[in-house]
Amino acid sequence: MNNDKKILVKVLNNTRLRQEGLAVIESIANYLLTQDIKPVRHGEWKFDYYKGVYCCSLCNNINTPDKYCSCCGARMDNGDTNAES
Repeated sequence: MNNDKKILVKVLNNTRLRQEGLAVIESIANYLLTQDIKPVRHGEWKFDYYKGVYCCSLCNNINTPDKYCSCCGARMDNGDTNAES
């Protein structure tokens, strides 16, 4: 068994540390459950040549191109779901 595994076994066998670890996991889970998390929508700014303005590809909101649509909150990364935040 390598050192990392030995340390992990010692920690798991130590009741006090195991209880503290479970308390931390529980507090993280409780925090995540209270968050209003929504999936990220990806869009892009489309130029409307007739009106001469930019529109969101998802909600058609007219706006100045920015990183996010101010109307629907879509991330404007040209639909690239792998884009960096």
